[in-house]
Amino acid sequence: QTVGIPTPTVCSPPSRTMADKPKIDPFEVAQAWRELEGQWQDDYRGISIEGTAEAPRVRFTHSQFRPISQISVTELTFHPATKSISFTVNFPPDDTNTTGKAHWHLFAGGRIRFNVNGVEDEDTMQRPGRQAARRLNRGSAAKMTQLASKAVGLHHDVPPYAGGDWCLPVLHTEARIRLSPEYIAATSVHFNQGRAPPEAICEQAEQQALEQHGIPATPEWIQAYRFAARMLTKEERSEVFFLKANDKLFRPGVDLPGRAVAGAACRVTDGAAVDMAEVLATMPRAVLVASTGT
Repeated sequence: QTVGIPTPTVCSPPSRTMADKPKIDPFEVAQAWRELEGQWQDDYRGISIEGTAEAPRVRFTHSQFRPISQISVTELTFHPATKSISFTVNFPPDDTNTTGKAHWHLFAGGRIRFNVNGVEDEDTMQRPGRQAARRLNRGSAAKMTQLASKAVGLHHDVPPYAGGDWCLPVLHTEARIRLSPEYIAATSVHFNQGRAPPEAICEQAEQQALEQHGIPATPEWIQAYRFAARMLTKEERSEVFFLKANDKLFRPGVDLPGRAVAGAACRVTDGAAVDMAEVLATMPRAVLVASTGT
């Protein structure tokens, strides 16, 4: 997730509101709206459904694809009979979408249909707040998903969850593991060959850190641990060296067109320092692959 995401802006006024047909009971309309209203997110973006059933609004809270200041939402229609909402997402056209439009249809269960450049696709989104409530009811990963009123997340309008009160000590332990001679020896083999280390090495560090704090290293706890770390403030994350590096270097939301790539780089062949701008000047075209791991 990126740091420094612009403050979300309210979407454009909807050109449509609630679908006229079929007619259903007002109570059912209200119930259908309650099942849609609020926060939805997946691994790449988040949206907030607001307003009323008669005048719905949708806005993006974060996106890894483009700055949310460039995104607007129009043509909203609430469909109470199917407990769903459809709308059009507008953004500057690019090579991946020459129309600058994507049509979304989100259902209360989280299923979402996309129509991009005339191509249909499906995915799922989740309700963070309701997921937390379900986990608490099941007693699964309760410590990691309890609501905390003083928590401040990195993503605007995403409901805060417990973060620093339990995951910061674990993160500091993971940082010590990542700085240990054993971890450095295991990862340097891959770095020296110009490759990122296998994900399993990083996951093992997470597991060891959790277990040292008496937390079972199950897949559910690991995912909750990662989520809690993402929800820390920028200041809290800066206490952990690998999170600080991630926040500084991994910024997929930065608007790059028109900017020059410059700075020192390491030449793989002999390890010498070179200027990135000079290297790129010798190439008519180049593809840059960047990773905070390398």
